[in-house]
Amino acid sequence: MDLRNPTIGGLNGDTAVRSFLERKQKHKHSGRAKRPGIKTLYWNITEDRNVDEFDSELPPAQDVSEFLYTPLPFDLPVIDKDLLILIAAWNGDVGRYHRLRRHTMIDKEFACMIHGFCHNTFFAKWWSMQIPLEDDWENKRLQRAITARFIMSNHLSRIPLRPAS
Repeated sequence: MDLRNPTIGGLNGDTAVRSFLERKQKHKHSGRAKRPGIKTLYWNITEDRNVDEFDSELPPAQDVSEFLYTPLPFDLPVIDKDLLILIAAWNGDVGRYHRLRRHTMIDKEFACMIHGFCHNTFFAKWWSMQIPLEDDWENKRLQRAITARFIMSNHLSRIPLRPAS
């Protein structure tokens, strides 16, 4: 390791800066068991889901348009990369999506992935080799979309020989 000439660390924008950690959300009673009235935020280091008596103002939107049409830099700056994730999934861009995605899906990511399968067979193939999703309902929809993409490409290996009764 040369301290006079260090190498770049390639963080992919997965750095929790203070502005992300200080976002607060007011608890809203929903009356539904599956929707507790709070939104799960990606950065939850304090493990309180950022619940408070008030909603904090969101920081001004960043201009990430430059990253939509240029190669991603090795060390992606700290930006809100949600739009980049959605566009990569929408286009079925395996390399960009794999690099940008997070451990948990963001809002609308699943729908963008389904669209990406329709436009890129290799994106569907890559997803077919991934660990199944935790949510059984989403996993079934994902597998159906992958199978549909394979059928469109005349690749029938995912179709069972005998239909289930």
